[in-house]
Amino acid sequence: MSKKVFISSVTTRMTQEREAAIALVQAIGMIPVHFENFGASAMSSRQRCLDAVAESDVYVLLLGGVYGQPDPTSGRAPTHEEFEVARSCGIPILVFKKAGVHMEPAQAAFAAEVGRYATGLFWAEFSDSNSLLLGLGPALRDLPVGPVTLQFSALGHAVEPDWMNPPGRRDPFAHGPTDARIELYLTPMQAVGASRVRAAGAALGSILRTRGRIDDAVGIQRPTSAGDDVKVVVDRPNTGGFNPRGETPESLGGLTLSAIGEACAWSRLAHDSMGVLVNRGSLNATLTQLVDLSVDVLAQLFDDPSGVPVVGSAAIIGTDWVNIGDPSELGHRQSMTLGSGRPATLFLPGNESVDLGALRRASGDLASEIAEQLLAKIGATTGSFG
Repeated sequence: MSKKVFISSVTTRMTQEREAAIALVQAIGMIPVHFENFGASAMSSRQRCLDAVAESDVYVLLLGGVYGQPDPTSGRAPTHEEFEVARSCGIPILVFKKAGVHMEPAQAAFAAEVGRYATGLFWAEFSDSNSLLLGLGPALRDLPVGPVTLQFSALGHAVEPDWMNPPGRRDPFAHGPTDARIELYLTPMQAVGASRVRAAGAALGSILRTRGRIDDAVGIQRPTSAGDDVKVVVDRPNTGGFNPRGETPESLGGLTLSAIGEACAWSRLAHDSMGVLVNRGSLNATLTQLVDLSVDVLAQLFDDPSGVPVVGSAAIIGTDWVNIGDPSELGHRQSMTLGSGRPATLFLPGNESVDLGALRRASGDLASEIAEQLLAKIGATTGSFG
């Protein structure tokens, strides 16, 4: 299958270079993805572009002198947001910077950020369309083929993250199915500087908006601090209580970043008035999104994530309302089964590390591993497994 290549740049003083890059991608048998060929859509043009980046196989960034108009919700220009999504998705990034142009201050700062990430083949200069093509063609042809396989390294002990609802503390969330949620933790096994943590904490809202695909109509609370920890929450009201159907989709809850650089992303679980149903497919999908979000947070902490070991852990709040079954049955069933002797919170501390650089391209592998362990623990207290 042909690779999809997203072309990212401003159009101001970059039209010829964009057109040349698009033509080259087509000429070598790949599929160019760019906003000019997007058709009519019900979603915002901003969201359409960010989704297109996430769905692409390669991201090409052309840096000129102009930064672009910042989005009011994130404070970042479209190319800056697109770069962040590509980086968090772990897709190959090819960066080309136009030589001899004066950069606006915001563009110079963006280029400096890109420069810390891009090395070797992924950073080159061009002077005109012809020199851009001479660099872009070989770079696209030399891209690695095939998916990344995540390697797990046993630690010999469990790593207990800074649980949001620690064991031994009365669970304030387990009042009913509306409060059931899943939390995913990524703990780096490498020291992180306090200044990096503060800078990454300030970016949590933008990460949640762009990487979490939070629609512009949904509010995000400003990051709040407790000591050196930072937390940002999606501003969705919790309906609480019971109703005749009570059916609600899974929804992202927020992000936290601790003083030691540990990231946590959490999501409310889909439920009806009788409880929550999960299966391999639903847990894999939810955990993959949470891993992606947490990886994007940690990516702010290291110039090069390759070689940085991280440990994944998880918890389910309100486990006594969670059962294994088909989530599509929510709102349509007539009976339920409550967990027997199950604690209100299920903790799954990690005991294996993975490479952060590889995790950015193989988040589903970690999500699948955690999902299997959670399902086994849930099934052990209900006598079912599915």
